[in-house]
Parts: sequence; C-alpha cells; structure tokens
Amino acid sequence: HSGLPSAAMAQAMLAAAAAANPQRSLEAAAAAQQHLQQLEQQQLEQHRQHLEQRQLEQRQQLEQQAHLEHRQKLEHQRLVDQELAALQAAQATQAAQAALAGAQSGQPGSYSRGQMEAAMAYMAQQRQQQQLFHQHLAATQLLAQHEQAAAIAAAAALGYPGAGAGAQQAQAQARQAAARAAALQQEQLQQRQQQIEEQKRLQQQKLQEQQRQVQQRQQQQAASGKQGKVDCPQTGWQYIDPKGKVQGPFSLIEMQLWHAMGFFQPELRMRWDANDPFVELNKLFPPPLKPFESHPRRVPAANGNGAGGR
Repeated sequence: HSGLPSAAMAQAMLAAAAAANPQRSLEAAAAAQQHLQQLEQQQLEQHRQHLEQRQLEQRQQLEQQAHLEHRQKLEHQRLVDQELAALQAAQATQAAQAALAGAQSGQPGSYSRGQMEAAMAYMAQQRQQQQLFHQHLAATQLLAQHEQAAAIAAAAALGYPGAGAGAQQAQAQARQAAARAAALQQEQLQQRQQQIEEQKRLQQQKLQEQQRQVQQRQQQQAASGKQGKVDCPQTGWQYIDPKGKVQGPFSLIEMQLWHAMGFFQPELRMRWDANDPFVELNKLFPPPLKPFESHPRRVPAANGNGAGGR
C-alpha cells in the first residue's frame, strides 16, 4: 500500500502522539487523518478497477456467446440449404434422364412437359450448385478469420494481471481454429471434385449406352427393310419467329422438345426443306398426322418462292 499505515495503525499513532506530546497532538491528528483519507481513496480506486474488470469479463462472455449462437445458426442454415439443393438436384437428374431417354428413343409422348423443363434446367442447376459450393468455402474462410480476430481482440482488451498469458492462449486457439477450417475446406474441395468426376463418368457411360441403343435400333430398322413408313425428317427444321426472323436450322429432337413444352402455336410457319415454302404448323401436320412424329405434308408454294412467308 505504498508505505501507508492501516486504519488501526493510524489510530495507534494518533493515541501515542497525544500521550507523548500534547502540544503536537493536533498535528499528529491531522497527519493521521490525512493517512486515513489516502487509504480510503486507494481502497475506492482498487474497488473501482475490480468492478470495471468484472464488467469487461461479463461483456466479453456475452459477446462470445452471441458469436457462438450466430455461428450455429449459420451452420444449421447451410446444412438445410445443402440438403434442399441435393434433393432438387436428384429430382432434376431423374427427370432429365427420363426426358433424354424419351427424346433419343423417338417417342415424344413418353415424357411430360415437366420432364422436358427439367431437362433444359438441369445444366443450369449443376452450375448453380457449383457456385453455391464455392460461396460456402468463402463463407467458411471468412468465419475463421472473424473468429481469429475476435479472439485476439478479446485477449488484448484484458488489462488485469495475467492478460498476457490469456492473449497468447487466445491467439493459439485462433490459429488452431484457422488450421482446422483450412483442413476442412481442403477436404470438402477434394470430396466435391471426386463427386464431380464420378458424375461425369456415370453420365459418359449413360450417354455411351444410349448411343449404342440408338445405333442398334437403327441397324435393326435398316436390316428389317420396313416399307411404307416414312419417318419425320431429322434435320433442317426452320421457323419464322413473331418478329419475322428465320430461326434455325434445328434438329428433330429440338423441335420435339419445344413442341412438347408448348412453344409452337398452330399458326407458326415452318419448314424442313430449304426449297419448300414456310407453312403453318397445323397445315404441315393435319389430322391424323402427329406433329414431329409423322412425316410432314408437303404444301406447294403459292408464289413459287421457297422462302415464302417473309
């Protein structure tokens, strides 16, 4: 206490001074009173510092608890989003495979409009999943950096004895957390790459198998020598859009997809041979012909112009 006497010692000094020298009793009393005031001020200052230290520790505990709850919410939301994306991707994959199989088999009626939409949205879904994955990696990295900065700041703010050791411990924990986050990111990246490679391999096998089946059907049809049935043209399809521009040429599969999705109105003019005029869809395939399944009806040009209708 910087050499200051205690309260009992100050009282004893005052009594001894009064007994030994009555003339100096007033001076001794004043000195003792001054010592007592200094002692009280020092005790009040120590009490104030202790209260400030307690308040700082309580505030840091509340901040750490709030940060932990926020992190748990983020992790829970990430898991929910990941499960939802996986479910949607699985549904889109099944629908796309069914649509692709129906299109390659030449049987447009074997798949629904929803399946056709899923087939066209499948690649967009894959790109979106890749973007979400990279965003998750970036968010995890930022979260680790935030944890490290919060731990270092909390340790540096401790001004009571032993704060140096607390800061070193907090810094060590922050480095360990950052190392774990980096290892987790690397592991997730490797797993995702393996999944992508496996999906590519399965899709390639599926495509090769479908191509083999198509070739077998073509060979069987050629060997059987069927007569009397003329298939719908496979290529050369063009149409005039609402703005009057010629679009194409497109393949039969593309036309089947768009027709199944309801993009073609009966009055839309189109053709499959560049030498023919553009004719309305309902005139190319009048009943009982089925659009893009039966062979289209040839309508002679009204003015002899093969690009008629522009």
